[in-house]
Amino acid sequence: MRTCAGSRLIRTARSARTAAPTALDLYRRFVPALSTLIAPRGIAILEASPENTQALEALVRVALPTAGCETVRDYGGHERFVVAAVPPAS
Repeated sequence: MRTCAGSRLIRTARSARTAAPTALDLYRRFVPALSTLIAPRGIAILEASPENTQALEALVRVALPTAGCETVRDYGGHERFVVAAVPPAS
């Protein structure tokens, strides 16, 4: 984990970005902890293979139910990133 100006940058394993059936295993272990890692008004940007972005987005929506969540395409037009934005604290 690297820290940049008070923020946390967490790098994922390259295996999480493949289309293999087990590629989501890392995210299944990691994503439930997002609520403890992201501060109010924070964002998470998770990269996955296009074949896995819908499943990853579903995991993120469960872990961060109040966050805005969407899948974003890469420059090649492939669904590549799941972006979640946590709202400000109430």
